[in-house]
Parts: sequence; C-alpha cells; structure tokens
Amino acid sequence: MERCPIAALADALERFQRTVEASTTPAPFGGRRVIGRPHAVALSEAHETVSHALTSLHEELRRSHAKRVPTPAEIVLLEADSPDGPWTRVPVEEIQAAILPFGGQDADARLIAAIEDCTEALAFPLRRWNELQANDPGAAHLRFEAGEGLDAVTLDRLNAAGAGLRLALSEPRGASLQRSITNPAEKDEPVPPPLTTTDVAVLAALATFNPARLATIAMVHEAMPPCDARSERTIGDSIKRLMTQGLVERTEGPRGGARLTMQGRRLVPKIAP
Repeated sequence: MERCPIAALADALERFQRTVEASTTPAPFGGRRVIGRPHAVALSEAHETVSHALTSLHEELRRSHAKRVPTPAEIVLLEADSPDGPWTRVPVEEIQAAILPFGGQDADARLIAAIEDCTEALAFPLRRWNELQANDPGAAHLRFEAGEGLDAVTLDRLNAAGAGLRLALSEPRGASLQRSITNPAEKDEPVPPPLTTTDVAVLAALATFNPARLATIAMVHEAMPPCDARSERTIGDSIKRLMTQGLVERTEGPRGGARLTMQGRRLVPKIAP
C-alpha cells in the first residue's frame, strides 16, 4: 500500500529534525553547528530522504492540480557542462511549462506554504553543488559538512513546515489525497503511454538507481544488460521522449542526469518482462 505523500514528507522532516538534534550542538549565533564528519553524513542522508519525499509530493501535486501551458516565447534556458561554460541554448521543445493554482478548490495554500518553507530551508547551496558536480558528476553529494551551521531562521522555517504539513494532513483535502493514493480503485488509473522496446530498457535501467542520484547517459548504458544494450545517442533520445511523457525528469537541467518520476517508478513494475 502506497503512503500519502504529505504524511511521507511530514515523517521525513520529523526524522531530519531529530537527526539535527542528535548531530549538532548549540551555536553562539543562536542556531546549531554540525559536530563532525559522521554527523554530517547522517544529516545529509536524512536530507536526501526529505528531498525524495518532496519530489514525490511535487509529482502528486502536478498530477492532481498542475495545468500545462504553452512555453512562453520569452523563456530562454541555457545549459553547460561547467559553471564557466560554454553555454548552449536548450531547445524550446524540451521545455515543459505548467502552473499550479492554489487556494479555494485548488491545491491547499497551507500545503504549498509548507513545501516552500521546507524547500528553501534545505536547498543545496548552488556554489557548493557546482563544485561537487564538477569533481564528481552525478554522485550523491553531502548537503552538510562538519562545523557547518544551521541558523535560527532555518530551524524556525523547518518547524513552520512541519506544522503546516500536519495541519494540511488533518484537513479534509489532505485526507482525500491520502485515500486517493492508498486506495487506487477510488481514482482513475492513467493509461500508460506507448513505449518502444528502447524506452522500456531505459526505464528498467533507471529503476536500478537510487532516486536521490541522477544518472548520466553513460551510467544508464552501463546499467543495461548486454541483451538490452543501446547506443548512448539512442538512450539520450529515449530519455527526451520519456520526459515529454512525464516518466523521467532532469531536476538539475538537461546535463545534470536523469531519474524516474513517481509516475515512472509506478509504471516500471507493470512493464517489466
């Protein structure tokens, strides 16, 4: 039985906050400071669990409330293998745009506020992420380091996020969302998109990776059994196609690696040979 994503995020956040208490000491500036390397690893692993839960909840909200819109012509995305460039423009057909209305009969505004608090409080510093990616692309990078501080504002936002999630879960819409996920018969099952044999092989390969780790095309190629092996170019084309079908996502941009979306993870067991 699949858990409600609101409850999963609330539990993950509560575990993260308990890990903060066990891995940090009070700091002079009013926040907390990470004690040592093992504590930083434990805190980073708890952070990965929260990030995974956030992704699952975002996916469910997109499925239930997001509305696809044409990509505005003025939006331009650039990509590069390094923060120093060279930069190339992302083709407009690879950009997907949507709006997520909230309030009233749309997504619960208190839930959206809790997600924003959680996301902003735990965001991976961009400069550090770029440095770690440059040294070891696609690895499971540590979010926290020994001696690093968590200020009082960050801790307060995490407390606000936890309270918001519990409140949203206690409301009728939160209970309704939980029933729709834990009892699939109460909602319409989406019709699986048409897939080629290459698409199925790529999905199966991506399913072997931890959702917290983004897989490069080379990593997907290596994860394929010899009987399913495809060229890296063919794999790249398949990933682009699967992204348009909502089965694969690249959360860090077109060159940042790929992973299965929640919809993709649900589909893999149904199409496995």
